[in-house]
Amino acid sequence: MNIEQRSNLIKNGDFSSGKIGEMPTGWSKVLPRQVIAPSFSLVETKRGRRALMATGNGRDACFGYASRQLHLDAQQAYRLKVKFRCENLEDLNQHLVHGIFGPGFNNGIFSYEREGDQIVGENSFSTYDQSVDVAIRLYFRFSPNGKVW
Repeated sequence: MNIEQRSNLIKNGDFSSGKIGEMPTGWSKVLPRQVIAPSFSLVETKRGRRALMATGNGRDACFGYASRQLHLDAQQAYRLKVKFRCENLEDLNQHLVHGIFGPGFNNGIFSYEREGDQIVGENSFSTYDQSVDVAIRLYFRFSPNGKVW
């Protein structure tokens, strides 16, 4: 079985479940300071699909992230891939972080390419000798007027 045929290990990783206007089912938002918090919500796109949208709040220091817990087995290879659209983001690596964070384990996506009208980023990584519980985090930061979905 090739990697494209495997199922998504991130439950509701496609954001298909949840109430429009709220967080997707199983995802939470982490907003360390309410005064600089971006907005996160489930939206329906023009193409009829669901997406998680993050928008700036008008402040340069805008900061927060969406998170989902995930268990990774020991000595396995994984791939994290994102597809999105955005507006008013000058530098993707400054404004967005797509990462996996856990005890002794941190990795993420650091480069992106345009594919048609979408932006795609991916990275492959391997786990160590022990399984690990991690958090998938989708950061939105330092973009007062940006929008990503």
